[in-house]
Amino acid sequence: MSPPYTILSRFEEIVDQFPDAQAIETDAVSLTYRQLSNASGLLASELIDAGVGPGCFVPLLTNRSAEFIVGILGVLRCGAAYAPIDRDSPAPRQEAMLRPLNASCGVVNRKYELPKGYRAIDPGGALERAVSDPDATGQPPRPAADPEAPAYVMYTSGSTGEPKGVVVPHRAVVRLVVDANFAEMSPGMRWAVASAIAFDASTLEIWGPLLNGGTCVIQENPFPALDDLARYLRDKRIDSYFITTALFNSLVDHDCAALGNLKQLTTGGERESVKHFRDFAHACPNVRLIHCYGPTENTTFSLCHDVSEADLASDRIPIGTSIRGTTAKITPPGDFDNPGTQEGELLVGGEGLALGYLGRKDLTDERFITDRTGTRWYRTGDLVSRSPSDTITYQGRIDRQVKIRGHRVEPEEVENTLFNCPGVRQAAVLVAETEIADRYLVGFYSPAGALDEGELREFLSSHLPRNMVPNVLIELNEMPRSATGKIDRNALRETIAIRAEAHSDTSAPRNATEERLLDLVRRRLPVAGQFGMVSNFCHLGGHSLLAMRLSADLYDSLGARVSPAEILTLGRGSDRHAKRPSRTRRAHPVRSRSARRTDPQTGDPRERTRSDRPLHARPSGVDRPTRDRVASSQTDLEHDHRKPQRAADEGAAGLDRIHPV
Repeated sequence: MSPPYTILSRFEEIVDQFPDAQAIETDAVSLTYRQLSNASGLLASELIDAGVGPGCFVPLLTNRSAEFIVGILGVLRCGAAYAPIDRDSPAPRQEAMLRPLNASCGVVNRKYELPKGYRAIDPGGALERAVSDPDATGQPPRPAADPEAPAYVMYTSGSTGEPKGVVVPHRAVVRLVVDANFAEMSPGMRWAVASAIAFDASTLEIWGPLLNGGTCVIQENPFPALDDLARYLRDKRIDSYFITTALFNSLVDHDCAALGNLKQLTTGGERESVKHFRDFAHACPNVRLIHCYGPTENTTFSLCHDVSEADLASDRIPIGTSIRGTTAKITPPGDFDNPGTQEGELLVGGEGLALGYLGRKDLTDERFITDRTGTRWYRTGDLVSRSPSDTITYQGRIDRQVKIRGHRVEPEEVENTLFNCPGVRQAAVLVAETEIADRYLVGFYSPAGALDEGELREFLSSHLPRNMVPNVLIELNEMPRSATGKIDRNALRETIAIRAEAHSDTSAPRNATEERLLDLVRRRLPVAGQFGMVSNFCHLGGHSLLAMRLSADLYDSLGARVSPAEILTLGRGSDRHAKRPSRTRRAHPVRSRSARRTDPQTGDPRERTRSDRPLHARPSGVDRPTRDRVASSQTDLEHDHRKPQRAADEGAAGLDRIHPV
């Protein structure tokens, strides 16, 4: 049995055992455990001078990097808790996440900045000093060892429109990765760190290696193509990799062999595709495949299952049994005192339970319940069934919450935001699914008068994170109603199908190559219909994962090298520039002129005003050619590319601008 560790006490034990082992690897940086400890100590000294101490919550606004890991360790060494902030969220949402933290300072690297009133502390200086001076340690005081103290705050979607801050204690993280029974976690293992910092899978990716003597191998490319991911896994000799269900399916289809050198692969977050599990098992028979499940409120994973040959012969893959330190029971929805049934709502408990939602006692009391035996549980809202072999299989939800590309989405929150858009009098949001099981959001609205779709998208993008902005917007004069007067959601689903058939774009392909190109795009888009050569990719359901798949399709079928970020700009400006350019370019495809007007952090072809600029958007000091080269790639893989779709004055980047080599 493990002693009552905190994250920091366990980390210091590992530093003592493996001081010269590699803790972090990036393309530019390699840190030993001693260097990482020293860097975090130096940063902690700066944070303590700024007033950070036990009971504080410190926001972090960085990219996925060595600096981020130095930052979270530095915060913990002060006895405080860290709070990763999604750097691509719109300003109002970032403010909603920062407000309950009551912080006076934050950890921010050179690429980003906090709003006025916050002191920004850059972890880069501490990192550089620790590497150049082995004797520089900072030597901050050690906080008291309290496994119940908050370690971090992770924000998730909330049905009220406000993000929920899940407060996770030290003991919950230790329960996940120390003496783990669901996956191998041993010294020297090389772990992929490829999730967004504000996504709770990063808890496993970072603390799995660092609390066991392994190496965090950081994938720094913010928006890799599938080939980039495959190359990273091979070249970096990754042993352990977590991947969301949707991305797993895409990588298996594109280059399954790239996963063949792993020791273990964990995947989950959405309903599984048994076909892709079978394809993986056939191509990579020596790789341990683990199907995982768990809400953020119970610290990353609650149940896990080693996938077997017998599972692959079935039509479902179980989410498994409870991992170490976790309890689970199934009850009829609402009957929490029931000792347990074979089917019903899944409740999870044990050492992984979060403390609750930051500043939201009402919501904490609603979701974290105590039964008559005095046992505390989290209501997952997931409907499950238990087999005679005691494994649990996911069946659905008791509410409308969904997972889309691994991210929790509350459709009610999106619906409320759409309804609050000026000029909208009625609104509804549905989750639709493509033939290949990709989920996407569809927003329906009835305008009070004339309402430009571009303005509507701009409003949504300034209030919602990109993965929650509807991929498709459909205007209706009136919402269909049932006999009871409620919005008829079945009728709305029929409207989606009608929209797919009715959409028209008169810009037809001019030759066989363009016909092949158009066919590739239509196969991928959920609402393709008559998608034409200058149609807007994002307005018809395109998102980051589809762009990754299409990027691979274009190269495999036509030899055209087009980055996912470039694909996401297809058709922008087409509403105002339906006429195609008179000349096309041969050889390598080029970025459109609209791409030269991208935001240097997001790759979005729009010029922000002072009022809608995200909190991190610092005016660029680099030269214009450098900005042009990087602009189209600055967006996170784990998030959708859903910024406002203003028409670009300098012309649309349609399919007619892409040509094979």
